[in-house]
Amino acid sequence: MKDYDAIEETVFHSFEGYQDKGRVRWEGAFVVEIANMMGYRKNDKGEMELFTVPYRGLIERCVDPEFSPREFGDGNILSVDIFSDVAAHETD
Repeated sequence: MKDYDAIEETVFHSFEGYQDKGRVRWEGAFVVEIANMMGYRKNDKGEMELFTVPYRGLIERCVDPEFSPREFGDGNILSVDIFSDVAAHETD
């Protein structure tokens, strides 16, 4: 599998796993023992701050029957345009 195919497959597994609470898809997308989600969000002061969340805990929370996924609107990911594989890492 080419790096681009692996990246595309990971994105689909992540998005679809979140939407349908699919543990197998989530765990297929990440090395959950070490993976972290990183991003920016506004804090209480309205300032952007970096956050990080371990995927292991995130997956546990998201597959809980009481969890309601955020709505991203109707539809699905149809394609992924990857411009570089610099973030790709393959492990054995």
